[in-house]
Amino acid sequence: MQIVLVPGVNDGDVLEETLTYLADREGILSVGCVPMGFTAHQCRFSGSYDRIGAQAVIARIGGWQGRLRASRGIGWVYAADEFFLLAGEPMPSTAEYDDFPQYENGIGMVAAFVEEFAAEAGAAGGATAAGGPVTAVSGTLFAPVLREALDRSGLTHARVLAVPNRLFGGNVSVTGLLGGEDIVVAVRDDGATGTYLVPDVVVNSDGLLLDDVPAASLSERSGGDIRIVGSDGAALARALITGTGRTRP
Repeated sequence: MQIVLVPGVNDGDVLEETLTYLADREGILSVGCVPMGFTAHQCRFSGSYDRIGAQAVIARIGGWQGRLRASRGIGWVYAADEFFLLAGEPMPSTAEYDDFPQYENGIGMVAAFVEEFAAEAGAAGGATAAGGPVTAVSGTLFAPVLREALDRSGLTHARVLAVPNRLFGGNVSVTGLLGGEDIVVAVRDDGATGTYLVPDVVVNSDGLLLDDVPAASLSERSGGDIRIVGSDGAALARALITGTGRTRP
């Protein structure tokens, strides 16, 4: 089950009541709490969670997890990755996600990515391919996590390009919702130097991004060498180390 939290509406004491109700019901195997998202193409909302609000949500869910681990052996309720990123708090370890029951709701993806990235980069022993600069393209929310992963892995030749989402606006900042034109503009403004690695999560089965820009046209449109790579931690680490990727037809 997923709960979309709206600041001042269904968090705080209301969330406490909701979780109490759900915990007493059979068949609720896990609960994921995610923050409300909004685009610039609406006028009802102008903000979601800030640092303090996100910290409050994490603290409340943490209390529930402590009690449920003692009684059921699992955390049962999990805070979305966005809450930790917004709060500036460390991500839980992968073990704390209990086999990732809420992974499809974007809960635990960052922890899994960081672990996979570190393992792959460590296996390579810091070896990198010769050539020009290699840049990982990311949404603004995940960019700091990726920068830290690069620093920890010693991949000093690699860079991160944080791309603002102008297609949706609002607080939409995840990588998977980037449009092709936003990527093109960001690469062009960055100087279009070296190789740019774009995760395949932005491309659908028809080879198109959300704004119908063909992935195969990104290089020509931007003037840079843009390649599509796997979006999991191991795939991106390999691509950053070798400086290679693939294009999509």
